[in-house]
Amino acid sequence: MKDIPDWYHRPYFADVTLIMLHAAQGRLAFLNEELVAYRRHSGSVHAGGAQARSEEREMVQFRGMIDFYEMLDRHFDGRFHDVLRLRVAEHCYDLAWPLVRRGERAELRRTLGKAARNKLFHPKVRPSFVLKCWIRAWLPRAQGS
Repeated sequence: MKDIPDWYHRPYFADVTLIMLHAAQGRLAFLNEELVAYRRHSGSVHAGGAQARSEEREMVQFRGMIDFYEMLDRHFDGRFHDVLRLRVAEHCYDLAWPLVRRGERAELRRTLGKAARNKLFHPKVRPSFVLKCWIRAWLPRAQGS
């Protein structure tokens, strides 16, 4: 690999960043075998599983993932835009429900707008969930339902 970008050490997703930077250099191959072991520790992004994480920590992680994939899209000048926009939309919808629960409608609207600009109906997200989030973002009375 040629030059490593200055921003490489900023995201907490160094493994994905490294894969993307290598993929941009040329062809990749898939090896159907385990080549890596992850060490779990209390400071790990994956520590304790989703149930053990606080909602706030999950929200920080979702926001970080959104920023990360947008940063990659800018770095590669849209070369992988179709793939990266799906990831942005997916994490926007991950962030949406905690925002609904907290009643943070302004951020919810911004997040849903970003999701819609990237992929309104993501293949991994039920359309009924998308509709429910949009209703709660724009109709004040729907917040308590």
